[in-house]
Amino acid sequence: MYWTRERLLQSLPAIYRQRDAEVAAREGLPEGPLSALLGVLAAPIGDVEANIEQVYDNWFVETCEPWVLPYLAALLGVDRLPSATGAVHTPRAYLANLLSYRRRKGTPGMLQQLARDATGWHAHVVEYFQHLAHTQHLHRVRPTEWFCPDLRDLEPFERLEGPFTTTNRLPSLPNIDGPFPSRFNIPNVGLHLWPITAFAPPDATGAPTVPPAPFAIESRPETFPAAEGDPVPRWFLHPRGIAVPLFNRPLGSDPASGSTVAAATNRRSVPDPLRRLPLHRELEALRQAIADGSPRPTLEYFGDIRPVLQLFADTEAAPIPPEEIRIVDFSHGWPLPADTASYQPSNGGPAVALPIRVALDPARGQLAFAPGREPASLRAVFATGFTMALGGGPYDPSPETPSSLEQNPTWQIGVSRLHPPFAGEIVGSLAEAIALWNAQPPGTRGAICVIDSCRYAEDLTGAGRIEIPAGSHLTLIAASWPSVETDPGVFERPVGTVSPGRLMPYLLGSIEIAGTAAFDDDNPGGFTLQGIPMEGTLRVVPGHLGQLNVAHSTLPNLIVEAAPNALNDSLSLDLRKVIVGRIECAPAIDVLSVQDAILGDPTTPASEALIAAETPAVIQRCTVWGPVSVRELQASEVLFLEPVLVARTQTGCVRYSYLAEGSQVPRPFRCQPHQAVADANATGNPSLVHAISLRVIPLFASRDSAHPAYARLAAACPTEIRRGGENRREMGVFASLEEPLRLDFLRASLNDFLRAGLSAGIFQELPQPPVHYGTPVA
Repeated sequence: MYWTRERLLQSLPAIYRQRDAEVAAREGLPEGPLSALLGVLAAPIGDVEANIEQVYDNWFVETCEPWVLPYLAALLGVDRLPSATGAVHTPRAYLANLLSYRRRKGTPGMLQQLARDATGWHAHVVEYFQHLAHTQHLHRVRPTEWFCPDLRDLEPFERLEGPFTTTNRLPSLPNIDGPFPSRFNIPNVGLHLWPITAFAPPDATGAPTVPPAPFAIESRPETFPAAEGDPVPRWFLHPRGIAVPLFNRPLGSDPASGSTVAAATNRRSVPDPLRRLPLHRELEALRQAIADGSPRPTLEYFGDIRPVLQLFADTEAAPIPPEEIRIVDFSHGWPLPADTASYQPSNGGPAVALPIRVALDPARGQLAFAPGREPASLRAVFATGFTMALGGGPYDPSPETPSSLEQNPTWQIGVSRLHPPFAGEIVGSLAEAIALWNAQPPGTRGAICVIDSCRYAEDLTGAGRIEIPAGSHLTLIAASWPSVETDPGVFERPVGTVSPGRLMPYLLGSIEIAGTAAFDDDNPGGFTLQGIPMEGTLRVVPGHLGQLNVAHSTLPNLIVEAAPNALNDSLSLDLRKVIVGRIECAPAIDVLSVQDAILGDPTTPASEALIAAETPAVIQRCTVWGPVSVRELQASEVLFLEPVLVARTQTGCVRYSYLAEGSQVPRPFRCQPHQAVADANATGNPSLVHAISLRVIPLFASRDSAHPAYARLAAACPTEIRRGGENRREMGVFASLEEPLRLDFLRASLNDFLRAGLSAGIFQELPQPPVHYGTPVA
């Protein structure tokens, strides 16, 4: 605020300030009446000043408030904007570039930028009339436009049905924008969109740092070593120990690459899963150049700008060189690679043996080290894909920073296995940090920051559990704790400065939380967990805990226990952007709130996802795989895939949700399949009613939690569910993305910017199964 009491006082003559101070001294007041009056006036004057500044900002599309966008659109002759609420994506970029669209109307670069601005996704435009097989004229020969592809080259066949195909086809008659689209025809243009986002930690710089590559994610060995120091040759890159496809790290999102939104795209500039063959050919060409003594070729995937993978073995400051990585196919086995590979120089001479340290399968996120070259630990910079930032990962959750951190913690400690310990700032384990917290007095607001992406094999249970005294609040968060230079050459980490994001620590154990306040205390403490996926159980043991917040984490189990005189009955449980296998609340806690989450396990649908028979629940924008049992329920845009049993159906409401057969819920409003069946009943056709009840069921792109399209609605999912949410968006955990509304806006905009006679089709590119090449390469 620019207008403060001090500034207003300084604007007055000194005689008034002096007399005001004399009155305060004579009356024994902390401030004079004039100073008090100006303190009251400063706030509204500051509000008026801020409003005037905002009016100026509203003149520009980059800085205006959201409510101004429709008025700016009217000035540009746009009578429709997306009906999305703007929680995730707004048409601001569309309006900013509208005049540029009109100048470049119909060009592939313009359509590509339009698709990116209208949806927020990476896009690629294909003019399919360029891929039609036809007899060529001798005056315009195109040597690369073959009708039959080279059958000895596997790469074009991998791209056969994708947006980057190089194969020509005969024309097909169905329209590209019809219910059964056909791409290859004279008027057809295809807009390919990537709704899957690639999440990756920041690049590890080439300069040596201490510690090296602090954001690199610690990989997981195939099996744990039997004893300390035993070599483990095989690794999963994902710390959870699952086979996940590695994704490209799009160059278009890095200004250093020089790429722009309107530039021509390729597989390197979109968030696509990595394919084995291009990476194999690039590394083979690199090793062949080394064997020939030629200059190193320009690397597309393993170059200096956003390489798709960087591996750091043990404490080595530099990543493993690309020429020591070999691309293999582990789909039929997981053998150890040979430690050398032989290459014949192109200009003749004896074969050159080059060292091979590691074999990598990018389609499975697995690697194996050559015998004798196994590290004790491994960390990596790589990208994985998912529909949205959910469940914890190397992304930025700063818009949802816990409120406990906004109230200025009075105590803070960092945890790291990479940074050296430093008294009062950094400790080497979570157990040490918890021991320091448990020694703090009641009323402390503390924060424990895990400042690296390592795995922590610890159990914070029993004597090492987290204790929350009365009036205290502890936040356990994955976040950097930046140091500040207080004096020349003197660096300190101030308490309360936290920078969440881009870290992915992983806890292999369990956590127990005990509220130690007296059972009749009106101010019990609280605990917040953010950004730390874990394999064990998060358990609230009998006690008196007031608040438990979990955000951006993945948990197999969350259990709230109770005992006589230790009921946790004042507990408020809030879950946001989480993936939880099972929630069980034995006592009648105050409230259970779940938003933007995935609950339950699709592999065991009969296992309960939520058991809170004595607790009122508020569930919004969630996908729930298992049965649910609560006392009261308020739900909106939820996919309940198994029966829901609510004890008190007189209160609460379930709206815009899917309810499995056998559910007992309060007042359903526009829920499916009830709404579709009711509409069919109005026709008086019993066979239609039965057909609709069988048809209106959720269909998913994948039920595998390791798949990038996990819990995502399939393209064949019924419209009643894909557009059954509020404002005609989809139901389920991804409702806030408002994908149907983005696509509607893009379709409506295409008519204004396509060239006459052309038709456009929109295709969403989801990860496809990798191509297998038979026996693995050893």
